[in-house]
Amino acid sequence: MSGDVSLMLRLADLGADRASDGSYTSNSTFAFNAINCLDYPMVSDASGMRAEEKRLEQDSPTLGYFFAYGGTTCADWPYKNIRTPAPVEYSGDSPIVVIGTTGDPATPVDWAASLRKQLGNAALLTWKGEGHTAYGRANSCLEDSVDSYLVSGKVPADNKVC
Repeated sequence: MSGDVSLMLRLADLGADRASDGSYTSNSTFAFNAINCLDYPMVSDASGMRAEEKRLEQDSPTLGYFFAYGGTTCADWPYKNIRTPAPVEYSGDSPIVVIGTTGDPATPVDWAASLRKQLGNAALLTWKGEGHTAYGRANSCLEDSVDSYLVSGKVPADNKVC
């Protein structure tokens, strides 16, 4: 882009809920940090974060480093996490529809597939698209499948891809 980073800055501003005048329109960044620090234990000691950095750089040589050291956010958080990630179980009669997006930067589609397996009585619906979340911004294949489930209880075929 010939040195023009304005588009990249605009995308960063959108992600941080930052208005064109420099003010923030929400506290989403702080809320996100609070939720993550309370939801699960974070690796926040220096040696643990260095080891995590090595794993991330091996998995993603280009961007892995930039995802390392996330534990610093919670290192001085004044409250202990209240949850530990664990498998989920479901034994209800009504099927659950799990939706995954192939290009979701926050919740990888593999997580949706894993959740679907853990639930048992569930169907996985995958959108081949970009961004976090699919319903309300995907194609008619996905929208119609979800609407049909919500309105009439018709569960889409398991592993349907839209």
